[in-house]
Amino acid sequence: AGVTGSVLFKKQQRKRVRIGKPVFEHFQGQWRKKDDADTQLIFLSISSEGEFFLNQKELAGKIIHATDQKLVFEDSFGYQVILELTAPGELNLYDDAEEQDYFLEKIVDSEEFSD
Repeated sequence: AGVTGSVLFKKQQRKRVRIGKPVFEHFQGQWRKKDDADTQLIFLSISSEGEFFLNQKELAGKIIHATDQKLVFEDSFGYQVILELTAPGELNLYDDAEEQDYFLEKIVDSEEFSD
């Protein structure tokens, strides 16, 4: 039982490592609203540590789901921000608190946020 348990534990550890950064990296960086006249206005920023900033204000909360196409962030009030990639460098953001969709495009490469 000891050998089997340690093998299963090692497999679980490897799985955790694989689902980390590579899945999340598509969402890292700075994003603006596609229909915004001010092309440099940053609407959403996501750091490599999973910190979320809306309108340059940090949101308290955590990522509760992440795939290569979808990311769900839950704030401290229980509202969710759901991000879905629609094309390379473009995403749909659904704000549960506002009950509104926003269409965003990436404006800054995520290298600024990397470790």
